[in-house]
Amino acid sequence: MRANYKNHTIDGVRFPPLQFKIITALLAAGPRGVSSYDLLDYLYGKDPNGGPDTGASCLNSHICYANKRLQRVRMQIKGYCNIKRLESL
Repeated sequence: MRANYKNHTIDGVRFPPLQFKIITALLAAGPRGVSSYDLLDYLYGKDPNGGPDTGASCLNSHICYANKRLQRVRMQIKGYCNIKRLESL
């Protein structure tokens, strides 16, 4: 799987910036995955307002929409006990 950081694409499939950040964080983590809390901190940690009030819901929405695009490259984001991983289909 090849990620193009300039165009926010993975194997030619374009992703919105926040979805791309989630995917690249999961790619970097490998099979150990990343906790939802760490993903939220990674996405919104530098936001002066602290990010959305419903951060967990927003994260789950981004993952849901990212999974629809990831199907094109035969991948998906799965969660087990609050740990998110990028897995092949």
